[in-house]
Amino acid sequence: MGPDPPLPLPDGYTDVDQYVNDLLEFITTSDLLENLCGGVHILDFFTRSSPDLYTQVIEAEWRRWFDLHSLENVIYFILHEDVIALSRDPSCKTWRGQELPPKTFIVFIASVRRLLLRRDFQGSDDEKIPRNIAVGMNAKKLHEVSQFARYVDKLTKDVANAGATSITHVVDFGAGQNYLGRTLASERYGRDVVAVEGRSHNIVGARQMDVAAKIAPKEGFLRNKKIFRAEKAGAELPSKVETRSKDGAICSNSKTVDRTRKQVVDAAIHPVEGIGSVVHVQKQLDDGDLMDVVASLESVEKTTGRIDTQCPKSSLAVVSLHSCGNLSHHGLRSITLNPSVRVVAIVGCCYNLMTERFKPSSPNVELPDLRPPRKPRPSEAADGTDPHGFPMSSRILHRPTRRGVGIHLNITARMMAVQAPQNWGPGDSEAFFTRHFFRALLQRIFLDFGVVDMPPAHGKQEMRNRAVGGSTTARDSEDGVQPMIIGGLRKSCYESFVSYVRAARAKLVKVNTQGPFIVQQMGHMSDEEIQLYAERYKSGKKNLSIVWTLMAFVAGLVEALIVIDRWLWLQEQDCVASAWVEGVFEYRQSPRNLVVVGVKGS
Repeated sequence: MGPDPPLPLPDGYTDVDQYVNDLLEFITTSDLLENLCGGVHILDFFTRSSPDLYTQVIEAEWRRWFDLHSLENVIYFILHEDVIALSRDPSCKTWRGQELPPKTFIVFIASVRRLLLRRDFQGSDDEKIPRNIAVGMNAKKLHEVSQFARYVDKLTKDVANAGATSITHVVDFGAGQNYLGRTLASERYGRDVVAVEGRSHNIVGARQMDVAAKIAPKEGFLRNKKIFRAEKAGAELPSKVETRSKDGAICSNSKTVDRTRKQVVDAAIHPVEGIGSVVHVQKQLDDGDLMDVVASLESVEKTTGRIDTQCPKSSLAVVSLHSCGNLSHHGLRSITLNPSVRVVAIVGCCYNLMTERFKPSSPNVELPDLRPPRKPRPSEAADGTDPHGFPMSSRILHRPTRRGVGIHLNITARMMAVQAPQNWGPGDSEAFFTRHFFRALLQRIFLDFGVVDMPPAHGKQEMRNRAVGGSTTARDSEDGVQPMIIGGLRKSCYESFVSYVRAARAKLVKVNTQGPFIVQQMGHMSDEEIQLYAERYKSGKKNLSIVWTLMAFVAGLVEALIVIDRWLWLQEQDCVASAWVEGVFEYRQSPRNLVVVGVKGS
């Protein structure tokens, strides 16, 4: 079952094991890849000197060639130029009117491209989702829900046709507003759905949308109209409710009146006839154990008398559309933790929210030449490890590297893995290059005005607890205080560096516990001083943009590694009969388009 080969291999590969070996070898042996995948941070860009970060990371001959071309040309070459054809054409001596790029640069770009997973999408045009189901979805969400609902429906039918037990319920991990669940339960698919979500307000909103979409009937209530109208008018209510008998005599009812509404219809228990049902379950998803979810399902089945799908005979498909961080791991692990789960199909995203299984002090965790080791996050165990984190598979967990055993991805590498550089356009790329340039330059101001400490010297262990770019906390603060995170600002704040600095400082003063200290250090800074920084470092914007582009480009291998790790983990489980990865969305509409599927043996 599933595609052959089970991975969307790049052109030139037919053997899965050979590809995985080559990917792991390149990731663990390329110095530049390691530096770009976690060794470089934007906050470091203008805070280092002798040499600066750009000089330290990028080879001299590469820098010289970059200087010959505009930023647009360099980005195009990295992301789109056919470097293989260029290198094989002996008659080609120039590129866009200048000399050819250095051979080492061409080889590096080709080496990365050779290992990027194909993101082909073999599906058909989007199904037209009925308007009552599509409420609240933008164009991207419509594409994702339409394609994934069709994929899940076909997958469950394929599982049944292969001789396994028919899937009785689809469990949506992290259902959110239940867009996918409503579509699967709609008349077209008629699936019984269990929507598992941790946030109560999402469940309340999802239930209301279920009713509006006619997936569930409107909840009915019985209420005492006399009391209801009096309460609405704000009138004082008597302790006793008086009524008149048929002969006109006044009667008194001394019983206490219950003024609360009495619900008489439960939409989850009594589904609309002709379509699937939706059962909402609130659960904080900390692992893949679904015992309480199955118990909730059993309760509903007994209430409705649908004995043909009682819990002991239930056969579940666990799916998730863009599950963040470790939620993807929990969804995959549900296939081994729950006998009733027969198939999993998980589309991951937000890799930056994953935790990790290695201790922060492990020698293979950080890149000592460029960055100091970080402190463990409060959510991690006392020793800094998390058994639910990356990597999942034994093969990657125990992979020998130059720094020890096991492959680690720090927060910067995982954050870059959610980029989609092939989708960049001139306008949006210029906008985020400007944002990164402003933030990096602001860090230089923080350093010069004593808001943060100096960056640590390379490899000095006594500085290991400092943060990147000097520090992300104020200079006089103690460990554990609120970090200086700027976050998003209004679009108008990016019209000039002066307006950005003013807006960023105002936000930090308002929301950061170190606001008074920031005012003390920077309160006297004039607009002229701020503008001088922009003039002095403006040539660095192109260099920063090139490095950011290279980071986003090679981070495609980080995403490949994360996806391969999840697939390898499924391959390592005795109960899993088949596992594969394939594209389920159009990359230009939804770049996180790879689904990891595992099917349990009969």
